[in-house]
Amino acid sequence: SSSGFGNSGSINIEGDRLKIIEGATVSSNTGSSGNAGEIFIKASDSIEVSGKISDSEFADVERSPGGIIADVRRGAAGDGGKITIETGSLTVKEGAFLTTDTKGSGNGGDINIFASELIEVIGSEESKDDTQLVTAVKRGATGNGGSLTINTKNLIIRDGADINSGTENSGNSGNLTVKASESIVLQGTSKGI
Repeated sequence: SSSGFGNSGSINIEGDRLKIIEGATVSSNTGSSGNAGEIFIKASDSIEVSGKISDSEFADVERSPGGIIADVRRGAAGDGGKITIETGSLTVKEGAFLTTDTKGSGNGGDINIFASELIEVIGSEESKDDTQLVTAVKRGATGNGGSLTINTKNLIIRDGADINSGTENSGNSGNLTVKASESIVLQGTSKGI
């Protein structure tokens, strides 16, 4: 992460299967004038991102949502990083985030997701945070949002999960592009697409 004038470095993760669970975070964001770094993740089999804390002793502890984050923090002028994911299947659930949104004057980065078989974005009644894929311009931000591109065979968005590339302020939003060669399923209460 960058909290000064310098830019953040890139994060590269490669393997067969990756789990980012229990509220864990892979992040490269900016809180100042330096730019956030890019995040590249390649898992030939699957990636699971979950915000649920299974240990009841820590479940009620106030914390930021877990996930994959390369965003522009409030008041920051640096640009957000880009997130690129290549995998067989991607599951994002239980309040986890994939985000490059902007809350400052810096521009948000793009999110590009390529999953050969399946992308599932699943909400949770237990979590106070919505499960999200988001490149939006948040309230109070003046930077422009990044684009969100999803390319897969099957896409499922259910149980209140959210895909968002909108804008809540003067900055322009990025584009949302979804290509699913076999099916798209929107199920249950959803603010998505």
